[in-house]
Amino acid sequence: VDVRRAAGEEQVNHPLGLGPEVGVVKRPAPAAGGGVEQAGLSERREAKRPHAACPQVQEPATVKQMRECVITLKSLLTGEEFDFSGRAGRATSRMRHGDQEIPKIIIAAHGPRTIEAAGEVADGVLLQTGLHPGAIEEARKYLELGAQRAGRNVNDIEVIHTATTIILDDQKEAREVARPMCVQRLVEKSHAPYLHAAGIEADDLEIPVDGLNELYPDIPHAEDWEKAKELCSFLPDDILTQMCDAIG
Repeated sequence: VDVRRAAGEEQVNHPLGLGPEVGVVKRPAPAAGGGVEQAGLSERREAKRPHAACPQVQEPATVKQMRECVITLKSLLTGEEFDFSGRAGRATSRMRHGDQEIPKIIIAAHGPRTIEAAGEVADGVLLQTGLHPGAIEEARKYLELGAQRAGRNVNDIEVIHTATTIILDDQKEAREVARPMCVQRLVEKSHAPYLHAAGIEADDLEIPVDGLNELYPDIPHAEDWEKAKELCSFLPDDILTQMCDAIG
């Protein structure tokens, strides 16, 4: 396939987006090749925000793997020779077309350790922590920790905030659609610092974790949507309202 011809002259320069659910983290070399290919597609060098997608995978990447992936990508994209020894025997490689204009590498994150990793090695971070000022401040603390550890200026790191949006004529109905997503954030303890920072106290709720864990592929994307709504009905309406206001 002629990628350049298929893309056309209006193609723009996309950042490379990484997250724990993205399988490319474990195969950075092909990603680097694709990044160089699309970086040369257009005379217009406009940065376009990445479209966040969360494909379900059996083994999400660890924070260590994400950090190593970014370092590998940067080495390859800048034309440096990278040592792959230990991954597939002894081997080194470099990209013949490296060291040209390259896309930014952005990590999608909400967990404190992942945000810190973005502060250490990434060009930017796509924060999935909500829009409440307290949550934004909390997330920035972790970003600063990572940047300081790597001797970087946190202000040089691009920060993008995820604004989850549900558009319906009836606000109450829209919040009901968001209910499973809010419950997911209660189940995933990595969201707890941002909920607390937003003044949301839900620690005393009795969450039917066993039933929720049986939903496939996860709570907000459950195939059995009626079952998901039933299991999520424990969440009080006042806390649901608070969470919706804080998340998007």
